[in-house]
Amino acid sequence: MMPFQTHPHDPLPSLSAEQIARLQESIDTVGMGVWRDAVSPAFLDAARSFIGQQLDEHDHQYFSLHGERWLAASPLKAIAESTALRQTVDTLGKHVMAGRTIKMNMAASMRVLTGELGQRHSERYHYDSYVVTVLVPLIMPDVPGEPHGDLVLFPNLRGVPGSAMLNIVEKLCVENGLVRALWRQPRVQRWFGAKVMKMTPGNLYFFWGIRSLHANQACAVGRVRGTALFHFGDPHAGGVLKRLSGAHHRFKQQRLARRASVKIPTADL
Repeated sequence: MMPFQTHPHDPLPSLSAEQIARLQESIDTVGMGVWRDAVSPAFLDAARSFIGQQLDEHDHQYFSLHGERWLAASPLKAIAESTALRQTVDTLGKHVMAGRTIKMNMAASMRVLTGELGQRHSERYHYDSYVVTVLVPLIMPDVPGEPHGDLVLFPNLRGVPGSAMLNIVEKLCVENGLVRALWRQPRVQRWFGAKVMKMTPGNLYFFWGIRSLHANQACAVGRVRGTALFHFGDPHAGGVLKRLSGAHHRFKQQRLARRASVKIPTADL
């Protein structure tokens, strides 16, 4: 691999055109591209301290953060503003859209799995609404003999939906409770070529989120799994159907929380 270049104040090194092309080829062929050792140990320490503070505020149960407010107060803001990352995802977005122009808008979130509610938020297979997903593992359980919360990916099962209506119909078909139970079955995963991806903190993981069905496996109840997610390029942004779909997603998250008698904060949703 060619040597990295760096920009002042950018937490990530720049990738050359050749490196981005190899990342793109890996996503196309195996479903995942890995930018290894992109994040420094010092950055990981700062992100983990932020997670620890949030766990204290959420009674050491599952939480997820969305919107701009949490990002502005966290170390992850530096990655969201990274020139190197933006250049990489812009190139990837042009490739996956195959000539169709979209705005590579970004949505960032953090998910921390622990406790009973963390179990409920595992293996919930879904497609993302954005074309490029960047997964940043921050804390991953690594106790031998215990589940580690690995990512399960069904690579590139579909193309980019041409309309918001088609996207919603396809998501309803594969994300309902009955079908999700099938996606969890080892035989079904073998039939559809699912891949189990172990996440290593320090690496960045890229995949076509809108094309690849995916979910995390559960980790042990007493462990913590923390990730940040950066989504880029929503081809159906701004429409009425998109807003209705977002409201439905928030309703499902709140219903999960009520079942576990734990309240999910909604101020940033």
